[in-house]
Amino acid sequence: LFDNSNVIVIDPKTLKVDTNCSYSDHYPITCKTHKFSPSAKETKIITYRDFKTVDKEMLAQDFLDVVDAVAVGDNFCESTNLFFEAIREILDNHAPVLTKTITHVHTAPWFDAEYKEQRKLRRKAERI
Repeated sequence: LFDNSNVIVIDPKTLKVDTNCSYSDHYPITCKTHKFSPSAKETKIITYRDFKTVDKEMLAQDFLDVVDAVAVGDNFCESTNLFFEAIREILDNHAPVLTKTITHVHTAPWFDAEYKEQRKLRRKAERI
């Protein structure tokens, strides 16, 4: 059950059916409830690169130029470090590192991995 943005959780151990109901042919069901409110929102700072707007042909050409320019020397580790540094510079030019703050909201206690998997299967079946 939902109450605004909070979830009302029913305690199944307290479910009772009143069979002594004389005023209706339907039996009322009672139970105890409590509200589940997500705890404080947690924020997390992430870094990423946005490759959506990158000119892929220019990026590929710059990568090829680096491969041609980096010479394999006597020291393999030094050559590898130079290569990766050149790749990092190209990535910084084409898709700089961005920082973003994301907010994580805790889900209801019943929204566990099993529920998530079952929901995924249900939606997959709906598409068929």
